[in-house]
Amino acid sequence: MAKILYGVSGQGFGHCMRSRVVMRHLVEQGHEVKVLTYGQAVDVLRADFDVVEIFGLRLAYHDNRVQYWPTILLNLTKIKDAWHSWRLVKKVITEFQPQMILTDYEPWSSLMGYFNHIPVLSVGNHHFITRTDSHDDNKKERDYLAVKFVNRLMTPYADDYFVLAITEEKIIAPNTKLLPPIVDPLVLKLTPVIGDYLLVYLTSAVPAIIEVLRSLSEQKFVVYGFNRDEVIDNVTLKNFSREGFLEDMAGCRALIANAGFSAISEALYLRKPYLAVPVAGQYEQTINAVYLEKLGLGKNASVLDETVVKEFVVKLGEYQQTLDKRLVENNDRLLKLVDEWIIEKL
Repeated sequence: MAKILYGVSGQGFGHCMRSRVVMRHLVEQGHEVKVLTYGQAVDVLRADFDVVEIFGLRLAYHDNRVQYWPTILLNLTKIKDAWHSWRLVKKVITEFQPQMILTDYEPWSSLMGYFNHIPVLSVGNHHFITRTDSHDDNKKERDYLAVKFVNRLMTPYADDYFVLAITEEKIIAPNTKLLPPIVDPLVLKLTPVIGDYLLVYLTSAVPAIIEVLRSLSEQKFVVYGFNRDEVIDNVTLKNFSREGFLEDMAGCRALIANAGFSAISEALYLRKPYLAVPVAGQYEQTINAVYLEKLGLGKNASVLDETVVKEFVVKLGEYQQTLDKRLVENNDRLLKLVDEWIIEKL
């Protein structure tokens, strides 16, 4: 059995939720796992794993848009924390002596693998953009170059890449495997039904959205992201609960949300049409939404207004037919390949 260091991005919940699936499998196989993470992922993962809290890059948002200068200033004020994390991770490597490293968009673990000649496996969706022949007809070159830079920054080095994706695409980089999304076991246990409401979840709350939804009085909406419990006409606001949100997803007609990969993956597994509103400035979300629409599984929208929602609702039957024909996979194939990679590197 192996000693495995697992680096997990702590920005949002998507990285830690899917990494938790892999880590639980590794522990079940008898491996010893130590986790490097930060932010929201610390408390989530600490309940089950040996977690070392480190410094991690964070994005600043306002009105559903990434704010570049506030993001830069936010992280520049944390240089001292970054230096302490570098020393801390070096200490972890010395004391734990990992035989291999897995990383989900966490740079310290990747860098330590490079400098200490430890095999590194990247598991995540972000490299779909840079390691496959992905297409966006309206691509802005500046955004594409920015995401290439960020991907290199967040995963400076890996021996192999297990790239998670909602579709097949031509691989253009070596040592790359394209695999289906990792699905949370909580989602695997759910039985989807088609309810009478649309589920809305925006990670950056935009107050004007409530008025947009209220204007569509013929529709019912359940909304997460505003951290309050309240009913306003046809809109039911709920405080966030992972279990509650997933139950509402399983019972909704369709989902309206940002274009984060984990949310899309869960919705597609439950066969829910998806209206994707990418966070402005996040090209990874843009490409997710582009492929969602290209595959006929939902709609890509740069803004969320009354017209966009109406257009989406009109086509729900068409999206549902496409979803019902789609092959849905669990996590078995990816976990088997992770096992094989570990055996190969031991």
